[in-house]
Amino acid sequence: MRGELKVLVVDDHPDMVDALARLLDARGYEVRTAHDGVEALRLEAEFQPDCLLLDVSMPLMDGAEVARIVRERRGADITLVAVTGRADLGLRSCELEAMDHWLKKPIDFEVFYRIFPALSAPPAG
Repeated sequence: MRGELKVLVVDDHPDMVDALARLLDARGYEVRTAHDGVEALRLEAEFQPDCLLLDVSMPLMDGAEVARIVRERRGADITLVAVTGRADLGLRSCELEAMDHWLKKPIDFEVFYRIFPALSAPPAG
């Protein structure tokens, strides 16, 4: 490993996961992917990412539950980003309080890189 930032992309839509993973990989980040909350928790524990891009609505375990568990495990040692296609971003309630940031699908990467200045340029290494 070259010391790059590690990102775990979690979404139950394979096209979304693949697109985000390719984009981040092309920018030099170490990327892993998961397609449901259960797989996300397993990979998060193993991979120890710096950032988790997490779909809110998924089968088996939703993004809010994954975020709560990861936040309990890691505290502030990870950036949790909710990614949702839902029109009502009013979901920013206590059920999703573990999230650091919110992005709406389709993701506007200008917004993404403003939210995450540390992710806006390829990592040193």
